[in-house]
Amino acid sequence: MRWPSTSGAGRRQSVVVQDWVLLQSAGDIAAVAARLRTVQRSYRRFPTALGYALGFGATLMQEAPACERQVIDVSGDGITNDGFWPGLAYKHFPFERITVNALAVLGADPSVVDHYEFEVLHGPGAFIETAEGYEGFERAMIRKLYREVQNRIVGGLPYVGPGPG
Repeated sequence: MRWPSTSGAGRRQSVVVQDWVLLQSAGDIAAVAARLRTVQRSYRRFPTALGYALGFGATLMQEAPACERQVIDVSGDGITNDGFWPGLAYKHFPFERITVNALAVLGADPSVVDHYEFEVLHGPGAFIETAEGYEGFERAMIRKLYREVQNRIVGGLPYVGPGPG
């Protein structure tokens, strides 16, 4: 599995905090997790620019190694209030093979689930997971990640089937 991670809420705040990396072992995963735990948000103002974030993600996907699926995960506690909306990103950036899943954090904005469901989700099998405030974020992220990889054998060889006879 190859995976980049980005951070940023506003239209000028998207940055890559972990470039594409091939995750082949528990040690690889632990190293990336340790790196991500050290990342601090570097902005004082936290607008929500989902259109910009999606465009940034689609651009990164153009640099992605070949893979079976391309998925962008978006999480947040509010609706787009900075820059253009997701629909314009889907219209003007290359999203043909990309699925966008969402994790909506409940509590700050009562319309966040509707916004994610009707404006953000994109592509085959796209879904939304919810977190009960930021206290429930870790549990919701675990559920979301399991849901994304269910029925997938990560790192396994392709099934060939029974031999002749």
